[in-house]
Amino acid sequence: MQKRGNRAIRWTVPLLLAFFSLSILTRLFYHGEVLGLDYNLYYPDGVCYTSHAYEFSGLSADAAWQKTITEYKTDSPKYSSLSKSMKNDSCQSLQARIIYPLLSAPFVSYFGLKGMLVIPVLTLLLSVILILLSLRRLGISDFAMAIGLLAVASSSTFLRWNIANLPESLFLLWTSVSLFTLILLFKSRF
Repeated sequence: MQKRGNRAIRWTVPLLLAFFSLSILTRLFYHGEVLGLDYNLYYPDGVCYTSHAYEFSGLSADAAWQKTITEYKTDSPKYSSLSKSMKNDSCQSLQARIIYPLLSAPFVSYFGLKGMLVIPVLTLLLSVILILLSLRRLGISDFAMAIGLLAVASSSTFLRWNIANLPESLFLLWTSVSLFTLILLFKSRF
């Protein structure tokens, strides 16, 4: 049994680092339009989350919106036609979603629009760790985990939604925590 533990450390850490590095590098170097689909790092809904993050960091609503629009014009020119009417129309439905902007506020204050990618990257890392731990608890082999992680790391759709200025990665983390908790409860009962 001790041998398996050493092997797990030997495989899991490099596997995690390889997955995480591949995911980040893929998104940073290959984003934009692919086969007619939008794979940018910044999305229209992200404007609302970014503006809210700036509000949480102390800016007024109008100053936060202006700063967000200015940064979008620089970092995501595709969405340079954003206007005040979008804030009134689209952002109202996202107003109640405060967790992602609240967590991102310190990073946005320091890094600007790029700070909106910090929480997705960190939550993706935590999710992968929890998924690996869950698979380990279920007795899945290192080889099967390596193949699975390689498949996930090479999925453009998975990366599209989890490394962007959107809260989807927080949902992945919540799902991973729930899965891990269920496995712990299930394994402890039987």
